[in-house]
Amino acid sequence: MKSNLIGIISLLILTSCNNTAFMKFGPDDKDKLVQINIDSTVSFLSLYKSIDEVLCNDHDCQVQLVIDTDSINYRLNLINMCGSTIACTRSRNIIFILDDSIKKYDVGTFNYDSLSNLIQRDFSNNGIDRSLSENPSKVFLHFMQPQSLERVNVKRRLVRTIKEFRKTGFENEKLKLWVQLHPKEIPFTGEIPDEDELDEEIEKLFKSI
Repeated sequence: MKSNLIGIISLLILTSCNNTAFMKFGPDDKDKLVQINIDSTVSFLSLYKSIDEVLCNDHDCQVQLVIDTDSINYRLNLINMCGSTIACTRSRNIIFILDDSIKKYDVGTFNYDSLSNLIQRDFSNNGIDRSLSENPSKVFLHFMQPQSLERVNVKRRLVRTIKEFRKTGFENEKLKLWVQLHPKEIPFTGEIPDEDELDEEIEKLFKSI
């Protein structure tokens, strides 16, 4: 009887483990994937440095974030490049996730719950509205957080971003996400500008000519 009870408990544990769903997001841009488990980092800065170190050491690889939760194990392929690589894109194709809010230049700032609607607007625009994306293939999310943000909150916001994308009904591989330092915390040299000047420089930084 005792051995049967142990067997039943073991079976329940195995069944419970197998009930965790697995979901993959993001494009497969490279043949070589290097995984970084979000739980192995301590802060957003720690995560960013881990991503950048991998990509700067091997330009032929792509980083996949491992984001495990109680109900779903997420795998998110990033579109990051090495931090020293210059990437030019038009701001109209970018949706910025700044802290816990969403920003679209020339459109406005929104709460997190508006992310799925903004993605749908960008995907369906096809270049018509000049403040929105040129075409769906160019839309991506710029995930920018404070360097000191703790891992638990970084993870929560990443999961929330994925859930908002799922609401759109688009294919999982259409989610393009770039992890970047918050623009107000990017190191710089020279005279420190006032807040208004800094905001102007931040906007110029992400707008292409």
